[in-house]
Formats: sequence, structure tokens, C-alpha cells
Amino acid sequence: TSLATDIISNTIPDNLKVAFFTLEMSKEQVVNKIISQNLEIPAQRIKKWDLSFQEKEDVQNFKSQILDSNIKINFKPGINIVQMKRSLRRLVSKIGPLDLIVIDYLQLMGTYGKYESKEKAVSDISKGLKEVAREFKCPVIALSQLNRKPEERKGDHKPIMSDLRESGAIEQDADIIIFLYREDYYKKDTENQGVTEGIISKNRQGPTGSFYLQFIKEYTHFENSTFQNDGSF
Repeated sequence: TSLATDIISNTIPDNLKVAFFTLEMSKEQVVNKIISQNLEIPAQRIKKWDLSFQEKEDVQNFKSQILDSNIKINFKPGINIVQMKRSLRRLVSKIGPLDLIVIDYLQLMGTYGKYESKEKAVSDISKGLKEVAREFKCPVIALSQLNRKPEERKGDHKPIMSDLRESGAIEQDADIIIFLYREDYYKKDTENQGVTEGIISKNRQGPTGSFYLQFIKEYTHFENSTFQNDGSF
């Protein structure tokens, strides 16, 4: 979620048209998260309004900028593909063609039928999101849960495609699959505090491999990192 909201924040300067479906966090929580990431003020202080006069002004100004932008945040728990398409069509009729659609997160989406298993339901959701990308002609970023296997593995906890929860259809349908891995999540005493490896496990139109970001826990914010594959900076 933090990386997704960072990506969304980066669309503000270009006034890109973004639909963000949050199925777990309220609209207010998402806005506060984006403000915290950009102004580098802890979200708890924003929530409690424990801010200096200048910080209050900055928060109010940035909040207005978000609400006046073309970032449209939809808090719709359990929304299914049919409802999502209907909502997106209404949005397009108001603001024009979209540049990006983000769903947080795939396993919380609802279905419009009964399924014998969660895997089958997720399979239909995954295929439905491909249809959404085709119809609205823009990228769709769908966040996904992992199962418990990375935590259970000894030694190497880096996620792999089979670790995606109810994963089969996601592996097949996605054009790009990126996992995030932080060594300090598993090794509290590591020297690489906050270093986050973005593992590109699948890429239909480009190479796979890794890139690195620096996670700032206080603001749940990612920045570029100079970390190298050999463990140096």
C-alpha cells in the first residue's frame, strides 16, 4: 500500500487521472498516508492533529491539492468487477480517459457469483482486471497478499510467484509481477535497515531482476536507494 500511494503521489505534478480503489482503508486514511509520505510528518500526528502551526497549514494546503487533483479515491469494500467497471465508466464520463487504476487489494474484491473455492474466485477477478485494463486502455496495479510460505522458509525469505495467495491465475494473467523484500523485516540487526529489494519476477515485455528502494518507516515512504547487488552503497 505504501508503494502504491507513493506511485499515486508522483502523478500529482502531471495532474494524471488516477482511480484508486481502497478496499481496506478509508478515504481519509489514504489521504493522510499520502500527506505523511510527502510532507514527512508521522501519520499518527496528523490523525491526532498534534502539529505546529506551520505543519497544520502545510497539511491543509496539501490535502486541498490532493482533493483538487485528478486522483479519485474510492472506498468500496467488497466491490466486484462489474461494479468497478460501472464506477470507472462514470468517472471517465466526468474527467476523461484514465492514466492509471490501482486496487488495494485483489483478494478483498467481491464476486458476483458463488465459487467452489477462493482460488477460482481470485482467478475470475484476475481475468476481470485484464478486461478492465483493455477497456480503459491504461495500466492496472493490483496489490496482492502473500501466503505464509516466505516466513516459514529457513534462510532465504525472498518471495517467489508461488507465494502469491490463491496465486495460479495471477501468475498467468499479470504482465508484470513485482515483490517487495526487506531484509530488516526478518533480520532486526542487519546493517541494511530500510533497504527494500523490488524483485521483478515476471515481465512480459522486458527483463526480470531487482531494483532497490529505501523505506522510511516513520513516514511509510519509499525513496530511491544507492544500494548495490553486492551489498554496498
